[in-house]
Amino acid sequence: MKRKNVLLGAALVLTIVIVGGTMAVQTLASPERILKQAQDKARAKGKELTVGSLDVKVFPRPVIHAQKVALEGVGEAERVQATMQLFPLLFGRVEPAQVIVEGGTFSDPKGRDWRVERAELDSAMDWRAVKVDASLSRNGQTAHITGKFADLSKIGHRGERTRGRIEMEFGETRATADGQFSLDGMRGHAVKVTMRTGSLDDVFAFVGVDRAKTAPLEITADVRDDGELIHLDDVQLTLGKMHAKGSGTVAMGGDKPVLDAKIAADRFDWRQALEDMGHQSAPKEPSKFIFRDKKLAWKTFTHLKGMRGKVEANAQWARLGNGIELQQPRVHFTFEDDRVVLDIWQAQLLGGTGHGSMRFDGTRKTIHFDGTGNNVLLQRWFHERGRDHNFKGGPMQVRMSLAMQGETWRDLAASVTGPVSIRMGAGTYDRQKAGDWEALMAEFSKKDSTGQINFECAAVNVRFENGVARGDSIVGARSTLTKLLTSGVIDMREEHLDLRGKLHPLDAKVGLAAIAGDLQIEGPLRKPHVQIDPAKKPAVVGRAIAALATLGLSAAATAHEGDKGDPCAIVPAAAKAKPGEGQVTAKQGGKVSMAGVR
Repeated sequence: MKRKNVLLGAALVLTIVIVGGTMAVQTLASPERILKQAQDKARAKGKELTVGSLDVKVFPRPVIHAQKVALEGVGEAERVQATMQLFPLLFGRVEPAQVIVEGGTFSDPKGRDWRVERAELDSAMDWRAVKVDASLSRNGQTAHITGKFADLSKIGHRGERTRGRIEMEFGETRATADGQFSLDGMRGHAVKVTMRTGSLDDVFAFVGVDRAKTAPLEITADVRDDGELIHLDDVQLTLGKMHAKGSGTVAMGGDKPVLDAKIAADRFDWRQALEDMGHQSAPKEPSKFIFRDKKLAWKTFTHLKGMRGKVEANAQWARLGNGIELQQPRVHFTFEDDRVVLDIWQAQLLGGTGHGSMRFDGTRKTIHFDGTGNNVLLQRWFHERGRDHNFKGGPMQVRMSLAMQGETWRDLAASVTGPVSIRMGAGTYDRQKAGDWEALMAEFSKKDSTGQINFECAAVNVRFENGVARGDSIVGARSTLTKLLTSGVIDMREEHLDLRGKLHPLDAKVGLAAIAGDLQIEGPLRKPHVQIDPAKKPAVVGRAIAALATLGLSAAATAHEGDKGDPCAIVPAAAKAKPGEGQVTAKQGGKVSMAGVR
């Protein structure tokens, strides 16, 4: 009897628990109660939650079916299904074990919409061993995201973290983040980030960027966020044949993020890097102009608004967009908003050394360039820029301080203001026709022609104002046979050259130069030509007749008239730019106004 009573009592208690639990679950799992709890939680976060319809199925496990769910400022979903954990529900807590969202649309802080085709979240008891599986789509492309988290039970609790791993897949591209994730919505992550791809085509298509096929890319980095600073350590980047490494920090405590980074690369080819990143350069149509009406990428600078920082970079070898090669360049890059300063501290280039500074203002679309080159070879300048030439040697000392403004390269050239000084040493123009011409000009005969012009020196000193430089004795050169000092105009607006001067033979020799009068170097900058000054041709005929009548004595007597001496010494050295000189101040009526320009 006692055993029977115990069994009956146990059965009665079990019946009461089951019936009472069922009634409690039915009460707690009512659609009204669940909707109210969810809306209260949303309001606690300052947001409104609306649901088109809500249905709850209690057995065998409580499942919520919701239609037309929208959370203010986050997004909306066509369908949401949540399976409740039964044990927490008995104690009045609504905790899902599984959530499925279908047909969702969410907006990011930049106002871009993201389509969630399907997202599923599964967890064990008390939000442990959580798994996430989602498919997002944009622009007809799909990204697949999976994640695993050890424990999300403390989500929203300050300072709490959990071990986890997130993986994203875009066609060929795989990206992962593995490590400790913050659960309080603040900072405190410490993860290893990796991205590998054969081409970024699928990623660019997903975010709506029109690019051609890219080179293989691999990035790895240790990312740690301690609250005030985001640390980027052991950053490794491989793009095509280029490999770079670096480290840095991003300070988040001030009025704007502040970047401080160091980067080192084995090689950097500007054109190749653009091609590797999917920028296809359009074929250039034939043009008489060097500077074209191609817009500059000023938007690149405007993307920096709201940030400031500095980056120190160096490379073993680099090639600029114009083909010039640099050995071991060291660069210091600083910016605040869209005002950028690029300092090249030192680099080996063109057989010599150089350094310079460029200041960009993205809002005003201005560039100020200060540059110096020592013992850079004119021969290497032609060769590395891919120009046909017959020149050897020509070490140069170059100084310039230039200001420019404009939307396009032609605008910049048309507005250039500031001094340019070039001093060149010995160089040889190795061309038979040129050598024969100089011999005739110096000695009336080309029998002793060496088939080349052997320059001993050359000098240029000009000061541009709004794209035009003009003056007396601004370009001169001396060879082993002749010397020439010219005056005139260099026009960057029209890309036109017009220089005139008297060619004098050395060592009291007499040649065609004695009767030729002034030479004119005239024509487009891309390909000027040399001729006898058309305005002086009548005088040339008169001198030729006089020379014949006097058996050349008149030519000998006038051969060195107007000879001012060594042209390389006469062309003055460029004065240093004064503070504020050559800086663009305004652009009105289509003309560029400069401040402090003499």
